[in-house]
Amino acid sequence: MQKIRLPADLEGQAYVSVQFLRALDSPEIFMSPMSHAAAPFRILPTARNLSLSIEASGKHRPGQDLPVTVRVAEPSRVALFAVDEGILQVAGYRLVDPKDRFFAKRQLEVDTAQILDLVLPEFSLLTAAAGGDAEAALARHLNPFKRQLDKPAVYWAGLRDVDGEATWSVPVPDSFNGRLKIMAVAVNEGRIGIGTADTEVRAPFVLSPSAPAFVSPGDVFELGLSIQREAGTGAPATRLLVEADRGLSVIGAAKQAFDLAPGAETSFRLRLQAGAQLGAGRIRMIVESGSQRSERSVEISLRPLMPYRGHQQLGRFDGKQRPITGLRELWPNFAKRELIAGHTPLVMIGGIQANLEDFPHQCSEQLLSQAMGKLLIVRYPEYANEPIPDQHWQEVFDLLRARSNSAGGLGLWVAGEDADVFVTAWAGLFFLEAEAAGVAVPRDLVTRNLEYLRALDEGNVESSRFNRWLALYVRARRGEVVTLPMQGLLQSETAEARDGIGARSLRAALFGLHQDKRAAEAELKTVLKEFQQGLRLDDYTFDEYLNPVLARNLALMVLYRDFPDQTRQLPANAFAHLELAVQERLLNTVSSGSAALALMAQGERLGEGVGAADLSLSWVDAAKKSGVFGEQRRLDVHGPWPESASSLVIANSGALPVWFSLRESGFERTLPTIARSAGLELAREYRRIDGQKLEQIKVGDEIEVSLRLRATDLRQGALAVVELLPAGFELLEFPVDEYAPRDARFVQSDPGWLDFLDAREDRLVLYATGSEQMQVWRYRLKATQRGEFAVPPTYAEDMYDARRNSIGAAGQKLAVE
Repeated sequence: MQKIRLPADLEGQAYVSVQFLRALDSPEIFMSPMSHAAAPFRILPTARNLSLSIEASGKHRPGQDLPVTVRVAEPSRVALFAVDEGILQVAGYRLVDPKDRFFAKRQLEVDTAQILDLVLPEFSLLTAAAGGDAEAALARHLNPFKRQLDKPAVYWAGLRDVDGEATWSVPVPDSFNGRLKIMAVAVNEGRIGIGTADTEVRAPFVLSPSAPAFVSPGDVFELGLSIQREAGTGAPATRLLVEADRGLSVIGAAKQAFDLAPGAETSFRLRLQAGAQLGAGRIRMIVESGSQRSERSVEISLRPLMPYRGHQQLGRFDGKQRPITGLRELWPNFAKRELIAGHTPLVMIGGIQANLEDFPHQCSEQLLSQAMGKLLIVRYPEYANEPIPDQHWQEVFDLLRARSNSAGGLGLWVAGEDADVFVTAWAGLFFLEAEAAGVAVPRDLVTRNLEYLRALDEGNVESSRFNRWLALYVRARRGEVVTLPMQGLLQSETAEARDGIGARSLRAALFGLHQDKRAAEAELKTVLKEFQQGLRLDDYTFDEYLNPVLARNLALMVLYRDFPDQTRQLPANAFAHLELAVQERLLNTVSSGSAALALMAQGERLGEGVGAADLSLSWVDAAKKSGVFGEQRRLDVHGPWPESASSLVIANSGALPVWFSLRESGFERTLPTIARSAGLELAREYRRIDGQKLEQIKVGDEIEVSLRLRATDLRQGALAVVELLPAGFELLEFPVDEYAPRDARFVQSDPGWLDFLDAREDRLVLYATGSEQMQVWRYRLKATQRGEFAVPPTYAEDMYDARRNSIGAAGQKLAVE
């Protein structure tokens, strides 16, 4: 037996090591001459223990603050937190002693770590729009009519200096019934202490309602309510009162009397109806028996049956007045109505910006075009509905960075090996214009963008001539000499593949940047001649992103920016193509983004412009009542008109022509009674999972929904299908392999294909390429609530040609028993 004395300051884990040497005279010469062994032992850190105790009531009522007192033996800093024990069980959490960390067993080891998964954004956020709260919810296809959910029983008090004892008031949600685990950690320079306590939170009556997450105006649904009475004493006579407001109403008796003995449980099925109001409807349930009383509230989202849609008008007139009729009937929630009139084309800034703001989809091109519209606000802040948040540009750049592949090319929805050439060149142009507007663009984005655009010269990526000219233009404005690839493009032009006005204007700019004045002027002659001829509807064609409106906007940008003297040869209404595009529903995001660039370039040459004191705006309603609206700004008169107005009038008492911009955006109040189809045909069918006809639906039943889409005009196009789900149902996932694509979890194609899928609480948004062949997508729903629920009309649109759409008829209902 050997004894050793431990050092007085030794703490935590330690090792004792023993070595044996063979004696020199030992006859065991074939054994190892030395052996050793080591054993760990732990020194209890009792000297580091800090005495801590928690005092809290063993029983408590929900909805009331719980007083918690903590006592410590020495002055310390204390962290207190209280959590629903059910949450802790799911998370597998237990309060650990911090001393176990400081005095843990140590060994020689190597740790490897990476944070890549922490810095990469959540996949579903890669399509999110930069912005905030409800407006951003519209852009991300979230239901903007938010309901207040039950608050979790989680409380964190933070650090607090305590000398002796201190008391906290822990808020307990009125909807919580269960065990509350209270935990505290105290620490000072030399000691650490922990403590726990439990509190049973229980109301006299535990109310457990079951309600749908959302409903639509006119829906009738059933609220399931379970009532469990606390054990003890009391008369069985009990009363139930149900109150509904904010668009909800109770069908039948709102007050009921019944007997419920202590410790017993019962349930009710209450019928309610959603009225003609949007927002968050509230249901309040009160149960009383003698002096015992419990109350519980739930909120339900009341959302419309049609998706949010924007509508703009741009125009110019020379007369004394211009009437505007055919105004939309919108729900007041999130509705935006504004009319702007002035004597300068800059008035169109409002319409362009509105068109970009109201567009709900967020592929990379649409994100970039919307950002170009924001540059208009930087240049003309008086046209902003609200200031641009400081973090907006950083969110845009972060999203673009997430969608860029290793070569610097941008994908449409996510980063991928095959990048989109136009979108990448479009991003390069945006970076240039953003820098010119004073926005700080991250250098890494610019560098990688240029690397991708340079690689196009190698010919490994197939791209159109227009995309190549745009890429060269971006590079030349960055100071690069691109004469050689320019010559290659010029020599490859043929009668069958002749460059249009957009490419020719970019060619002119490139010649100007390379000091070839004669060649630039030759190109400009053809560009100006086409402006003099104007744009006819018959001339409108669409090739991927390229269209006549985009081409003319780029030509105007080049003329006003690089050849201001040549703009004198432009016709008086050089922006007539924008009016045509709006009137004929041809204005898309890429056209609007390029219009923003053209207006910015023109605005730099217009000077101060002319005021609008000779203009006035008025409204007339169906009862022939009228009024004046709007206020004067530096260059225009603008303002919203009353919701009751049926027509508007712009009056001009001066001699100058008038430009105007009108915006109507919101949720359609009047549902379509007949289906409308223009170029696209979308049909929906509900069936049982086994494919049989759907005749009766019960709670818990699963149904399969088929969407059939076909391009009746035999064109392709980038299509969006907004599939709102009926209330009373929840979206199910298909039983697929864990390595299956995310889209396959919610939607299966047979035949058909998806470019991207956005699955939300109350809707699916499918992005696909149009085809003359029928495309079929299937998804599954589960009935969760009894009631009669309106089926939202089908809705599909071409994101780049608003003339192509399909809107179904309203009126169908699904009854769940």
